[in-house]
Amino acid sequence: MRAWSTSTTTLLYGSGVVQADMRDPEAVYGHPELTSRIDPDRPVGLLMLALLHFVTDDERPYELVRRHLEHLAPGSYLVISHAESDTSPDRADYATDEYRASSADLRVRNQEEIKRFFDDVSPVPPGVVHLSDWRPRDHQPYYTSQQVSGLAGVARWDGPRG
Repeated sequence: MRAWSTSTTTLLYGSGVVQADMRDPEAVYGHPELTSRIDPDRPVGLLMLALLHFVTDDERPYELVRRHLEHLAPGSYLVISHAESDTSPDRADYATDEYRASSADLRVRNQEEIKRFFDDVSPVPPGVVHLSDWRPRDHQPYYTSQQVSGLAGVARWDGPRG
């Protein structure tokens, strides 16, 4: 499995870069530089890390994720991390204030809204959980959910459900 990641401006994969807008999956997956390097019939890893909270509701983020998935081969994996507002609302307000001057709007979502991104895929254990609870290791510092306000999940895409 070859892993690659997207951002609002750049798609990184293997040993190349394609400038693209992740809000236009058709342009991303149809780009000749990408199609010359990635076999669309083989599974990949789609990493949407700290990305979807920059996609506002009017940009239809759930539909956008589904459009990305529809370009992936069955057996691909989706990885999402997203700022969340339930655990520490004051931190979510702070993050929103910090990004107010940036060129991107920030949409911090609650836990149920974030879990909706995984409706069409099969989450792998431990599921969609706080960042601090995703595979903690004994030899590394442990951060509480109050210190790290975000959820993360990994899921397998097995193709459209019939």
